[in-house]
Amino acid sequence: MKRQRFTFRAFFKDTSGTILLITGLAFLFLVGIAGAGYDLGRQQLVRQRIQQAGDAAALAAAGRDQGTTTADRYNTAFNVYSLNYPTTYFGIGRPAPTITIVPDVNVSVYGTTTMATSFVGNLGITTLTATGRSIAQIKTSYNKIDLIISMDNSNSMNANDVGAIASLDANSNSSMLNSLCFAEFTNPAQIAFYTGISGFYPHYELYCSYPYTGVNWGYYGPNRINALRYSADYVANALLNPNVHDNHIAIVKWDSILVGYKDFSGNYGDVHTELLTMFAGGATKSQIGLQKSLDLANSGFRGDAIHAIILLTDGGNNFPGTDNPASLAICNALKAKPRTLVFTVGFGGWAATDPTIRQFLSDCATGPNGSGNPKPNENIYFYSAPNAAQLQYAFDAIAGNLQKVRILQ
Repeated sequence: MKRQRFTFRAFFKDTSGTILLITGLAFLFLVGIAGAGYDLGRQQLVRQRIQQAGDAAALAAAGRDQGTTTADRYNTAFNVYSLNYPTTYFGIGRPAPTITIVPDVNVSVYGTTTMATSFVGNLGITTLTATGRSIAQIKTSYNKIDLIISMDNSNSMNANDVGAIASLDANSNSSMLNSLCFAEFTNPAQIAFYTGISGFYPHYELYCSYPYTGVNWGYYGPNRINALRYSADYVANALLNPNVHDNHIAIVKWDSILVGYKDFSGNYGDVHTELLTMFAGGATKSQIGLQKSLDLANSGFRGDAIHAIILLTDGGNNFPGTDNPASLAICNALKAKPRTLVFTVGFGGWAATDPTIRQFLSDCATGPNGSGNPKPNENIYFYSAPNAAQLQYAFDAIAGNLQKVRILQ
C-alpha cells in the first residue's frame, strides 16, 4: 500500500471534524453570553432597587413642611430609604446611603455597592458596581390637598404584634388615648350600637379601665388599631394644624360594613375626634371602604387641589372571588380622576409579606406597579409596614409626597 506523505497543504484542505469544532466553540461562546447576562442583570436589579429607595427617601425628606430642621429631614430620608431597601436584596446587603441636604434647596440621596461576579470573573471582571442617585427639590410653596384616609377596622386590628410607638412615649403624648374612653362611651347610642353587635367588641369596658399611661397602650397593649390611630393623627396634625394651606381631610372606617366616616374638613379637631372613635371588629371587605372613598371623592374633591387617597389594611379580603376585582375597579376609577394619587399601606406581618395581599395593594396604588407588575413595594405609592415604627415612616413619607415634590434627577 502506498504511504501518503503528510503535507501542510493537505492538512488545511481536510474538513473532517469541522462541525464538532465549531459547535464546541459556539457552546463556550453561548455559555459566556448567558453568564454575562446573569451578572449584568443582577447588577441592574440592584441598581434599580437603590434608585427606587433613593427616590422615595429624597421625596419624603424634601416634602416636609417649611421650617423642618435639617436633622429631621435627614432622619426622614434615612428611615424611608431603609424601609424601601430590604436588609439584603439578591444577596447584596443594603448600601449605606449618603444623604446631603442643602437647606431650602434640595435633598440628594446617593447609594452605591460593589458585588462579586459569578461568571464574567473568567474574563477578568471580578466585581460590578451598582449606583443610584436621587435629587428632590425642597418645596417652598404648597398646593392645597384633599386627602381621604380609608382604614381597615377589622377584628385583626386588635392584634398586639406590631410593637410600641417610641415617639409617643418619648413625647409623653398621652392625651389622645387618655381621652379615648370619653369619646367612645359618652354617646349612649354609640354604646348601644357597638356593644349590641355580638362578638365584635367584647373588650370595650375593659379597655376603658386601662387608659394609656405612657408605657402601655391600654388593655390590648400596643395593638394595630392604636398604632394606626396615632399614625393617621400624625398626618392630620401635619396637614391641618395649623392649616395654612387650606387642606381638607376625610376619614373612612370600614370592616365588613361601613363603620363610619367623616366628610372633608379643614379642622384638625374634627378629624382628631373621628380618629378617637376608631375600633376593631368584624371581617375585611376593602370594597366597602373604597366605594365610600369614591363617593367622597366625587362629591368633595376641589378642582384646584391635589387629591389623594390612603388605603390601609392589615389583611386580605374575607370575601374571596369577586371582592378583589370589584375593589380594583374602584381603585382604577379613583386613579382616573385628575390630579389624584392613590397610596396603599399593608400593615402588620401578614399584609407585609403575603404575596396576594401585596399584589392587590400594588395594583390598587398609583405608579408603575399599579398595572399588575408582580414586584410590589418598589415605588413610592405602595408601602409595606410590618410594625408600628415602619407604619410611622410610611405615613411620614406619604405626608411628604403629598407636597407634590418633583424629582430633578
